[in-house]
Amino acid sequence: MQHRFFIAPMSLMGAGCLKQAGKEIKKLNLKKAIVVTCKSILESEIITQLKDMLDDNEIDYVIYDKTKARPDMSDVVTGVDMLKKENCDFIISFGGNSTRNCAKGMSLMIRSKDGISKSDESLPLVAINVTSFMTGEVPIFTQKNKNKDEKILIDRSTTPIITVTDSDLLKGISNKIMGAIGIDALRHAVEAYLSDAATPMTDACAFQAIKILFSNLENVIDKDIIDDDVREQITYGNYMAGISYNNTVLGHIYSMEEKNYHEENIQQEKNSAFISEAQGFSSDKIFKKMTEVAFAMGSDIKDINEDTAMGFVMDEIKRLSDKVGIPCGMSKDERVIFGKGRL
Repeated sequence: MQHRFFIAPMSLMGAGCLKQAGKEIKKLNLKKAIVVTCKSILESEIITQLKDMLDDNEIDYVIYDKTKARPDMSDVVTGVDMLKKENCDFIISFGGNSTRNCAKGMSLMIRSKDGISKSDESLPLVAINVTSFMTGEVPIFTQKNKNKDEKILIDRSTTPIITVTDSDLLKGISNKIMGAIGIDALRHAVEAYLSDAATPMTDACAFQAIKILFSNLENVIDKDIIDDDVREQITYGNYMAGISYNNTVLGHIYSMEEKNYHEENIQQEKNSAFISEAQGFSSDKIFKKMTEVAFAMGSDIKDINEDTAMGFVMDEIKRLSDKVGIPCGMSKDERVIFGKGRL
């Protein structure tokens, strides 16, 4: 069976790697960037690190800070207008998933004659990950229309030419937010590993992501000060979870989250419930892989089977989620909503 596996041509990783990004951009002879970010990041101290990197390498730039959570086409169009006006020749996304999604939409629209569509080329994109690392390195763009319906566009032209995952950018983030980011990546890695579309390549990334994230999340949540090494390990785990999750295509959990998030305002973080419900749609051979997930998460249960493994994984995700205040499980009313067959 044939498979495609997407990853950025260059991924810079580790504490302080943002400084190296400027040198790599210079090698590509790119002149002026439009930095796509949001107001909260623009008002934070970490934006200074980006500006210093660009200034030190004499790279001209303008900043577009209109991106909102779950951006729609209006954000993309406004950004493209600014990009054209300023004659920028590449895009830098500086933020999380929403920022990257807006930047990918802009890179597609600038070269397209009919809005956002698949294209043989797009404007070069450098993805600098700040708060989330789940889609920076893969060619996925989510288009949301005025009715809040979402369309997933998978196109190689939206793959960033460089991704930057610098753990130093997370130093200003609280333990609770860092823990929430890690738990989100953990449950996505679990879904990727259990996905019907999993391959040996995605399994390798997902399994290692589960091990790294689970073994380090306790240190993030329970300690007042996060060690630099732990922070760096969390970024590696997030990065590998993103590669595995997005190369297995958005699966059952994402479908359940997104549809119910928009239609019924169910909180997206009810992750263990979604994982449990989603497994009912997976094949028996995928269900057996749950034992391997349990072992990756440190299970010492003797003679473990699929049923006990499921319970162990769900309990551990719920335990970690409770520590950072992420709700797990569904209320009676929410279960009724799931009974409407909306997957």
